[in-house]
Amino acid sequence: MLTLLLMAGAARAQPQADSDEAGLAMQVAKAEDDIRNSAALVRDPALNDYVKSIVCRLTLCAALRVYVVEAPGLNVLALPNGALLVWTGTLLRMDNEAELAHLLAHELAHYQHKHSLDQYHRMLDTSGVVALLGVAASGVGIGFVSTPASMAALGASYSHSQSQEREADKTGLEMAAAAGYDPAAAPALWRAADADFLKRHPSGEERLAALQELVQQMPARTWNSSAALPVTAPYLERWIGEELRRDTDTVALFTHLAVSGRGLCRYGLGEAYRKRGLAGDAALAASWFRAALAAPDAPPLAWRGLGLLAMQNGDKPAARAAFAQYRVMAPDADDRAMIDYYLAQL
Repeated sequence: MLTLLLMAGAARAQPQADSDEAGLAMQVAKAEDDIRNSAALVRDPALNDYVKSIVCRLTLCAALRVYVVEAPGLNVLALPNGALLVWTGTLLRMDNEAELAHLLAHELAHYQHKHSLDQYHRMLDTSGVVALLGVAASGVGIGFVSTPASMAALGASYSHSQSQEREADKTGLEMAAAAGYDPAAAPALWRAADADFLKRHPSGEERLAALQELVQQMPARTWNSSAALPVTAPYLERWIGEELRRDTDTVALFTHLAVSGRGLCRYGLGEAYRKRGLAGDAALAASWFRAALAAPDAPPLAWRGLGLLAMQNGDKPAARAAFAQYRVMAPDADDRAMIDYYLAQL
């Protein structure tokens, strides 16, 4: 009789095959399969091991799977089954490892407190499982590649509650500090966060003040508080290009990134100004392209930027000279055919 009662209790603890919970579990598992097989998944062992090492430093990670997804924008997303998605745009934006650790810890706190499960249930009630995960939304032939964008859009509408955010702030801060990361990196991270990220994680002055109060209660740490992420350099040009192709104003982003003094980040700010095209932006674009060329790691792309800017302004000699220099500096560039076409027309 006891065995039968235990079996009955276990059966009730499991979701029914046709229940919302079972459907959600199946769709989340399907989403993770799509992630694992997607062309959008970054498969570089060094990059993946680096991010996973931070997660494992923060918490017990045996049951967690970390996926670095090739996608612009700032986002980290924990699925209810323990899959953690990290956008490459997030890695681009981090000034140091401590900021990344605090962001990961915040999302891990949501997962540990089951906030993500609650959020997904609320989405399920209004959107349906398929709409929730966007598994039918790609239509571009490479599987999961569009799902991060659809999840981000849904997240903007279905953000965590204020009480859940406060709980994740406290738990995440304690988690990162216990792992040796400087607590002061947490408020710095939120102050510099993108506007679209803050729609999902509202960060007003009251929240920042509460976070700062928590920081003051902890001993200061310096480990990994200022070192740039060591694994991003090989990807910098690609990730900057992905950000610049977004249909959004990226001046604020690249103003922040250009503080590093890296040539590619200075180029990115010049290109952001050139693309925005407001009054005075052309002069600002030219100055940042020249600043990029003056950097120790001067990128050839800055010559292309000067050529495009001169062509827009009708200065054919300047455009011709800049494009010619770009072809010399980057003879195997992917856009060489387009640049050769411009040179033939000038």
